[in-house]
Amino acid sequence: MNHKVFGRKLHRNKKGRAQLFKVLVHNFVVHGRLTTTEAKAKAVRPFLEKLMTKAKKGETQRPLLLKETSGDRGVVNGLFKIAEVFANVPGGYTKLIKIPTRKGDNGRQLLMIWSKQTSDVGAKTTVPAPSVTQSLPKTGKTKKVKEKIMT
Repeated sequence: MNHKVFGRKLHRNKKGRAQLFKVLVHNFVVHGRLTTTEAKAKAVRPFLEKLMTKAKKGETQRPLLLKETSGDRGVVNGLFKIAEVFANVPGGYTKLIKIPTRKGDNGRQLLMIWSKQTSDVGAKTTVPAPSVTQSLPKTGKTKKVKEKIMT
């Protein structure tokens, strides 16, 4: 048994995981949503929550640490703007919503969104946060089931 082992490796080495987390955090902060696999979403969520807590505490004396972990200065500025929205929230800044599986390999997909409406703040662009019904892709499974029933 692997006792006291923290984190997920995601079939990558240390540098690969660090780069993956930078890309996921960057895309999430810029766009306000992220569609990815279940394992990646669950792995990056605590990392993102810790970054958000640091930004919320106003650790402006160490923005370099935030820049190193998140990628660029625009993401750090976006985190500080979003932190203002979550000023009175003790934690739980993100939501994970299950969406239909990926067609190619049937991988489980999750949609990660902010738990509060943050459409007017972002690092580079202001993309409105979608509603859950708009963001779910159509799978076409009901059409296939209806065709089978008809025949």
